[in-house]
Amino acid sequence: MTVDTTTTWSISIQRWLSGGWRLFRREPFLLLLATLFYFCVVFGTFASYRYESIGPLGYFLLNGPLILGFYAFYFELIRGNPVNFSTFFEGFRVYLPAVLAQFVLSVLLSLGYFFFILPGLILEALFIFTYPLILEKRLGVWEAMRTSKNVVSSFLFEFSGYVLLKWILYLLG
Repeated sequence: MTVDTTTTWSISIQRWLSGGWRLFRREPFLLLLATLFYFCVVFGTFASYRYESIGPLGYFLLNGPLILGFYAFYFELIRGNPVNFSTFFEGFRVYLPAVLAQFVLSVLLSLGYFFFILPGLILEALFIFTYPLILEKRLGVWEAMRTSKNVVSSFLFEFSGYVLLKWILYLLG
């Protein structure tokens, strides 16, 4: 399956943030509950780190599908569809690509951020649509990464700025 990458896009980080805030306000309790669940699972797998490789393995086996669950939440809200807590588990429908994407992106981004912040920001920006493309278009990991790179390349500065802003908000939170 291919994705049209020739469409002209309008980039507005302010519009993205205000749109995201509007979506969050539609189901704040459910999204906060899903976030709490996500952090319990992620930190729970790392809490089991004392059992040698279980912590990182659990993280890699669960993080990708759970991230896709957040995308499923927001995609359903964008469409105006009702959501419930089970929507959060939609990422498990594409389990293997989600896990492979988690692994590949973790390695790439770790290398990028290790060598300096800028390469990490650029790589994260280039592959920002990998997870949504896996979930929505059922693309394989490599095709999703290639498509994301093709879409973002024309707006690399803007998407890198968005990723930087995201990291600043994470750190403030």
